[in-house]
Amino acid sequence: MKIQSRACAKVNLFLEVIKKREDGYHDICGVFQTIPIADEVEVTAHSRKGDLKVTMKGMDLPQEANTAGKAARLFLDTYGIKQEIEIHIVKHIPLAGGLGGSSADAAAVVNNLGLLFKIPLEKEFIEKLAFVGADIPFMLTGGTALVEGMGERVTPLFSHLDLPLVIGYPGVKVDSGWAYGAASFLLTENPKTCTILLRCLKDKSWDALNDALFNRFEHVVFGAYPQISRLKSDFLENGARAALMSGSGSCVFGIFDTEDEARAAVQTMQEKWDWIKLVAASK
Repeated sequence: MKIQSRACAKVNLFLEVIKKREDGYHDICGVFQTIPIADEVEVTAHSRKGDLKVTMKGMDLPQEANTAGKAARLFLDTYGIKQEIEIHIVKHIPLAGGLGGSSADAAAVVNNLGLLFKIPLEKEFIEKLAFVGADIPFMLTGGTALVEGMGERVTPLFSHLDLPLVIGYPGVKVDSGWAYGAASFLLTENPKTCTILLRCLKDKSWDALNDALFNRFEHVVFGAYPQISRLKSDFLENGARAALMSGSGSCVFGIFDTEDEARAAVQTMQEKWDWIKLVAASK
């Protein structure tokens, strides 16, 4: 039995770190949106008994350290599956770029396993997946959503950002553990709220969009990696209505009013940056 699927990336339109929890993880408040940059995921279940095997193209990482492998192991152990499982992933989402690629892969893997073995993914199991990768519960839902807790509380939104996006990857890998540790020093008792952004999305009113977008990680990441800050500035200088770093970095996205403006920015920015792509948000 075999299933092939796409694992779509995401951008964070809003990301606030609320507090550090006693277990060492962090509570967040975020607005996440799927984008159609995707990895290819293939899951094969053999009839014979055996172990889990994970292979990847475009990424060199031991399967025991890989989020998709960890999520698959949790599924197999939780539901008592003893059959040999092979997972093959072809990477297209930039590594350590804040687009949630590893969590997207993990979500696709457990979803495929659930389909192969006809096992619905239970709420308790999905909450456990948040400890494997905080973005996995959202990736199982996709679309546009308000994400809270450590990532396990996902509330789908009925509005999404439907303006053209351009994504830039500056070739820098940002360690999310380092970013969370650094951002912890910036936490306040009055965290920012996403109220204005939610209103912008609901009303399709983009005048306040640049002020509504927020990412708590930008300050510390820009200080350590000034080229990421320069990438954001380049988006704004090339006509973006708004721009923001996604997740803990290093990808930055620019939001444009028209596709023609977005394509013009891509053409200009490709002269300076190796990885610049025009994408449309997934509904």
